[in-house]
Amino acid sequence: CTRSYYRNTADSETNYLVDQKNSVAELPPMRRLPVDRASRMFDPFNPDRPPMPEDDPVAHRYMQRVDGKKGYPLWDVNGRTNTTESPDWWQMLPLDERGVLVLDSNTAVRLATIHSTLYQAEVETLFLSALDVSSERFLLDNQFYAGWQTDFLADGPARRNGGGESRSTLTTGPFGRTGRRPFSWQRRFATGTDLVVGFANAMTWQLSGPDTQTATTLLDFSLIQPLLRGGGRDVILERLTLAERILLQNVRSFERYRTGFYLTVTAGRQAEPGPSRRGGLFGGAGLEGFSGLGGGFGTVGNVQQRAVNAGFGGGGAVPNVGGILGLIQSQLQIRNSEENITRLKDNLLRFEDDLREQLTKIAPSQDTIPSQQLQVAQARQALVSAQAQLLAARANYEATLDNFKVTLGLPPYLCVEIRDPLLDQFNLIGTNLIGRRNDVANSRDAIGQISTEILGLSKVENEPAAGQSYRTIEMNPELKGRLESIGQAAESIVQTHRAILEQDIPEVELDLERLRAAIPNRQKQLARLREIYETERDLICTLLPSDGLDDALFSTVGVEELPDLLTDELARLKERSIEYGNQIRNLQMDLRRLADDQPISASDAPDPDGNQAANQVASTDPARKRFEGIRDGAILQSQDLLAAMAEDALALQVIQARARTESVVLPDVDLAPQDAIEIARRNRLDWMNARTSMVDSWRAIEVVAD
Repeated sequence: CTRSYYRNTADSETNYLVDQKNSVAELPPMRRLPVDRASRMFDPFNPDRPPMPEDDPVAHRYMQRVDGKKGYPLWDVNGRTNTTESPDWWQMLPLDERGVLVLDSNTAVRLATIHSTLYQAEVETLFLSALDVSSERFLLDNQFYAGWQTDFLADGPARRNGGGESRSTLTTGPFGRTGRRPFSWQRRFATGTDLVVGFANAMTWQLSGPDTQTATTLLDFSLIQPLLRGGGRDVILERLTLAERILLQNVRSFERYRTGFYLTVTAGRQAEPGPSRRGGLFGGAGLEGFSGLGGGFGTVGNVQQRAVNAGFGGGGAVPNVGGILGLIQSQLQIRNSEENITRLKDNLLRFEDDLREQLTKIAPSQDTIPSQQLQVAQARQALVSAQAQLLAARANYEATLDNFKVTLGLPPYLCVEIRDPLLDQFNLIGTNLIGRRNDVANSRDAIGQISTEILGLSKVENEPAAGQSYRTIEMNPELKGRLESIGQAAESIVQTHRAILEQDIPEVELDLERLRAAIPNRQKQLARLREIYETERDLICTLLPSDGLDDALFSTVGVEELPDLLTDELARLKERSIEYGNQIRNLQMDLRRLADDQPISASDAPDPDGNQAANQVASTDPARKRFEGIRDGAILQSQDLLAAMAEDALALQVIQARARTESVVLPDVDLAPQDAIEIARRNRLDWMNARTSMVDSWRAIEVVAD
């Protein structure tokens, strides 16, 4: 009769009962008690001598002294603990070398079943339901009872009927408080028969007074068989039958809850109701009177919940996706926002290039510059607004991620990264190619800023004879440093160009190969859709529009030629990318010459303004000639090169997006309604539980009527 004995016995019996019902219901085995060692809920202490948790200091006084009375002195005998979770659970997490928990859908579900308190509560409810069955089986099983007592009675001479003499009596024998025999074996049979076999033995010694000794022994049995009220298998077995059937329903409900819990973690869908404990026909099934965890043994407070569990899940409006799929969706939305920012940044850089080109002219139009400055300001405002929206989206993503950690049963301070390949086929533009376009934009922005600073070092000079204005610039350490900075920024262009040739273009070529392989399946799907459309469009109860659909939706024209068209376009982009290598080398050579204040061939080209008189002046003005060389060899040449590379990077994204879009092939689902209903009748666990619950109600009516 020890705490550990009953705890281990209860665990073994409930594990056996749950496994038995899983086998009957043809369901996979479930996690057994106790809690997993890797869980935060694991108790590292002795389960039979757990230490006391930290208490509120003021409330703790009532455990030491209450209403002026000294309290129980051994509350602290098992020690104290200041932790509410396993101290080393985090060491068993699958962290990577950075100390980050990388989650996909499978890892997230596995961790949730280990750490989630909600999931653990459903497991414990199921096993408490099994404990109800064990209790009901015990009521119809062999029961043994034995008790022993020893009494000593001392009477003085003044005691009435004592005869004026003192007397001491010692009595020992069986003892019982229940009204049954002191030593007994009893059993109730399925028909209501109640058999009790008892044994009683008592020995008495007179230690003073009359020297007598007596001993009595009694062996008896009683057999009671009710014939009318309260008898019969329907009444006697009802509580056990109900407990067994409820456990079977709870096993099915838990399996359905486990499936719904998977959807909770992966898609954010609310899980189906799990197991619940109802009690017996008259509220007495299970361990009666116990009001501990699980709402109490044997209560009928969960009848309404059982009705919910017996119903059918699903239906209604489709909720917003959540869980790990919702986080992946948020990642894609953030990626789209980043792509939008890249496009806005391209627009801003294009306007800045146009403005900078106007400022490099000898006679810029005074009407054009303010207009372009306004365009630059508006583009920059749109870019800043998009960046603010991106920051808000990232903050919302982090908040959603913290809530998701709570769903998994993990603390918010844990660093988690969501990385799941589930939606990769719908990722129409690769992250490498997006990053490459960002690299081009960053180089374009950096060189543009330096070019603007170089323009700030120049001066505007007037030529009265020609009636024109022009710019001059003097060589100094500051200008030399700016030109060298452009040269350093050009090194990043070299790296980006190499990555486009060696990584991005081969990746797009692989996408085109997948597109070629997917074309036959795409044609079959379109043909199948056309067949379904032709068959069902004239039905009365069809979902198709009455005015018909455009035949172009089912046409394969253009699908066969698409791989060749995209391949040709990719080949042209590849040729241009190879040519960019020569242009980058020329740019680097010109930048080195300009930094050494040497002339370049670009300065000998005709003046962009077409003013011959101004060119004659330029030939005799080294400062003007130096500016024109920097303008043509550094500013405009780098702008044109990076603008072309940005356009080609965008064209690569378009080719990749088209190839991946046309390569997506979803699985065909061809299921007739009658077949779907039959599959559901055979496999839906809530359908089985609904029929079971209805028969339980019918049987209760019959038993009460009897």
